[in-house]
Amino acid sequence: MDPYEFTKIPELSDDQKKSPYAHYYYEPVQPPAQEVFDAIRQGNEMDFTLALAPVDVKKLFIPGSLKKYNGYCVLPDDTGFLIIRTQARGYTKELENWFNGWISDPGYDNLNYKIWLPSLHLSPVGSEICEDIGWGPVTLEKVPDKYSGLQDILRASVSACDICIGMSSIMKPLNPEDAPFKYSLVRTVKLDASGADDVTCVWCGIHFIGSKPVRVIERGECVDLERVRLFASHIAWELERKYYLAPKLFALSKEQDRSLE
Repeated sequence: MDPYEFTKIPELSDDQKKSPYAHYYYEPVQPPAQEVFDAIRQGNEMDFTLALAPVDVKKLFIPGSLKKYNGYCVLPDDTGFLIIRTQARGYTKELENWFNGWISDPGYDNLNYKIWLPSLHLSPVGSEICEDIGWGPVTLEKVPDKYSGLQDILRASVSACDICIGMSSIMKPLNPEDAPFKYSLVRTVKLDASGADDVTCVWCGIHFIGSKPVRVIERGECVDLERVRLFASHIAWELERKYYLAPKLFALSKEQDRSLE
């Protein structure tokens, strides 16, 4: 489906193999749910009229307001849109908080981050992150909050979801001849007794400035449809991997804590 070779991942260094989590690096990567997999396949662009317009971002917090939960497209104004829904049984806020701290641990040459999605999650680079989204390595640089109005939107809507994450970012290619990829991402997660309902939306070529979406690609420029699709695919694989592995990793961390008592 995509240029992902999860069965051909780089070998760990001797130092990385000393990590108690090292064997999870080789844990097979689980594919997204079938309906997600079908929605992000090449040539299956969604009808743009079903996309959530960036001016309507607050509808993410209103139950039943979304027309489609998985897909990708280029909009009439030449910006892009993608949406991915991931559901996970038994997932909790405690797991979410623990996982976020776990992937940020720089020990064993940032192995935890690489375990999350082997061969595609390359390494954190200072305050940036290096990943392969499907068209080669890029560094993800967050736009400073003072230029992003997303946080104001999220604060006003946080009561509707247990977890709200938003950021405007730029993917900067390691190859200087390649163009940067600018986008804004909003992720909402509702948690209940059954688990997590995660909806992630990305608007490509858009940044939120002063709480309003602003086109940040050149006039006449069009977001590349295949890159929008690959980004959607990356997110789908990434989140499926996270929700599958997090409970196992968390259980191991608890075992380690008990062994130290």
